[in-house]
Amino acid sequence: MRIGIRDTDGRLVGPVYKGGAVEGLTFSRERRFFPRARVRPDLPLAPTTPVYRIPNSGAPGW
Repeated sequence: MRIGIRDTDGRLVGPVYKGGAVEGLTFSRERRFFPRARVRPDLPLAPTTPVYRIPNSGAPGW
């Protein structure tokens, strides 16, 4: 996620997206976690779907 860099007064120093956005100068990147949210509380939550990692075929031990 792009996070805008701010000056000492709390104002953005430049654009975060589009034209003049420069990584490290006007924005930085951070990982953010957003918990699940219910859009329709009248419906049950979707079942969890298992996600599997495909092993690298060149890795030792496979």
